[in-house]
Formats: sequence, C-alpha cells, structure tokens
Amino acid sequence: MSAGNKTSRCTIRLQRADFQVEADFVIPKKGVLGIFGHSGSGKTTLLRCLAGLEQAVQGRIEINGETWLDETRALSVQQRNVGYVFQEGRLFPHLSVAKNLAYGARRCLACKDEDESMEREHLLELLNIAHLLERYPFQLSGGEKQRVAIARALLKKPRMLLLDEPLASLDEQRKQEILPYLEKLHEELNIPMLYVSHNLTEMLRLCDYMLVMDQGRQVFNGRMHDALVSAESPLARVESAVAVLEGSVSKQEKNFELSTVHTTNGNRFQVPGLMAIGKRVRLIMFASDVSVTRQRATDTSILNIIEGRVSAVLDKKHGRVLLQIDCSGDVLLSLISEKSFQTLQLSPGTAVFIQLKAVVTRGNE
Repeated sequence: MSAGNKTSRCTIRLQRADFQVEADFVIPKKGVLGIFGHSGSGKTTLLRCLAGLEQAVQGRIEINGETWLDETRALSVQQRNVGYVFQEGRLFPHLSVAKNLAYGARRCLACKDEDESMEREHLLELLNIAHLLERYPFQLSGGEKQRVAIARALLKKPRMLLLDEPLASLDEQRKQEILPYLEKLHEELNIPMLYVSHNLTEMLRLCDYMLVMDQGRQVFNGRMHDALVSAESPLARVESAVAVLEGSVSKQEKNFELSTVHTTNGNRFQVPGLMAIGKRVRLIMFASDVSVTRQRATDTSILNIIEGRVSAVLDKKHGRVLLQIDCSGDVLLSLISEKSFQTLQLSPGTAVFIQLKAVVTRGNE
C-alpha cells in the first residue's frame, strides 16, 4: 500500500449547536500523525470528519492529490475508503475471525485474488493472529480483538488508517501486548496513519507528528519532537515534560547488556538492553530524569553526561522549573527545583552539563 507523492492537507470546520471543531493541518505521507487532547477536545469528531461520518462539514480535505471535500463536492464514506478502527474493535460477534477478515477483504474493490491472499498471509504474520482464525470474538482477549480489527481494516486496502483510541478499553497488560504490533505497523505501512489518544505515553512510542486539540480547536501541529519541547506547544509544561530523539545503534556491550545509540547530531547515549547494530530507535527522555550541573561530574554512576546550553525557561510551577537545553542540536528538557535553578544561577545562554539517569527506547529487540 503506497501513499504516493502528493500532498494531503485538511482544513476542517464543523459547527454544532453546542460545539465547534476547527483544524488546519497536513497529513504526512509516511509516519503516524497523533491527534492528542483531553476528553471532549474534538479528537474523535475530527477523525469522523475525515472519514465522512459527519454531516455539514465545511472546508477542504485533499488526500494524496484527490479532493474529498470542498465547496462543490463531498465524497461518501465508501468513496473515501478509509480503514477505521474503533475503541472496541466492533467485530461481528456471529462470525469467526476468519470470516471477519474475509468481510474486510470483500470490501476491497481493487483487489485481485492472489494479491488478497498475499496481503492476508502477511497481516496474519505481522499481527500474530493466524492461530485465532477459528475462534469467535467472545473467545478473544481485548488485545486480540483489536489486532483482528486492524487486520480487517487493512484488508480493504484503505487510503488511510484511522485508529480511534484503540487501546482505551484495554488494561495495562493488554496495552503492553498490543503496542509492539502497532510499532510494526508504523514501520511497514505506506499509507497515512492517524492515531487518536489522550494518553501521551502511547503517543511517545507510536507517533512522528502531533496535532493537539483543545476545546474543539487545533492549538499545535508539528513534529513530535517540537510538540514536546517548543515554547509554543501546550505540552512543553511541567506536568507533561518529556522529549524524544531519534538515533541508531552504534555499539553493543554484551558484558553489561548495554547498547550505544548515536543521534543524527552526534550525541551518544548508553541505554539498557542489547539491540542490533544499525537499528533505528527512538529515545524517550523524561525531564524529571535529567539533572543539570555547571561543571562536568566525575566519579558518578550516571553514564550519560552531555554538554549543552540552556536555551529557554519554558515553565515554572509548584516550586519546579522546566528548562529547554540545546545539546549541539538535540533539544532536551530538564525539570529541576526552583531552589536548584536559583542556586545554580541558570538563565538562557548558561553552559551546563546534563546528566541523564534513564532512557526508555522504542525499537528494542
């Protein structure tokens, strides 16, 4: 499934009696666009507007060069051909997994039999559901239902995959079971993928771009990294202070079960676990795990010490200060006490060393 090379841009306005949704954003050709916000912020409504499930939508929706909506036309749900995965999966309870998947394949008008068979086998392996084919939905766990629902949505060869809080109904154990499969989809899909959630942890693992909604309005749209560290973003605050960096594995230390990851800007981080040399990974760094010193520490247990410079003070709240720190192009966040901030006499431009206590990675093998 290919996304092509043309632009996908959406300007959406929907006015209801008690609610209004407004957004203007670009959908990336490759990667996952996360739509983030608190309950009631308009995330699901925005997804429904894209899918053609809402009436009286105004604006313009252009997907891969094709106009889905403007002042003269509005393509139907069938014409848009999106794959939509809901919170509950919505499998047909009277059909086996195999027949649920067959229903999705039958909705692919452009599929040939041999293509359908190859696609089906690939998805069965990718989502690990081949052993479930003879079961019925009531015999599946929540995570298994969602994996089957995703496969069914993809078998119709959609132009876009929309995931509406697919993990919201799962407990923490089931969430951890399904997240690796969603990460595999992230790596393999060549169609736009939009992921709605109010859970920032899910977004950190899966999304490359972020559209942040608040009370029906778009308040930020950009790359995931910028959404987390930019002064203009509502996420760069004390309550949700975290940064992500992309890098590749350059070294293994098997005796210590450590891997070394180099970022594109040349910084080196040592992370727990052994990963394949050359593997692309995402480093997730919580600001509360990033301490700051004016001098490089010696005789310390901290493995990751990086030189940088304070570039901004993003937030001050409840006795804590959120710093934006530029480390040769890699922008990180540090959350420290206001007392430490004053004691160290920090301000934009101050040269510092960051000490990173822990790193969470996406892409572990």
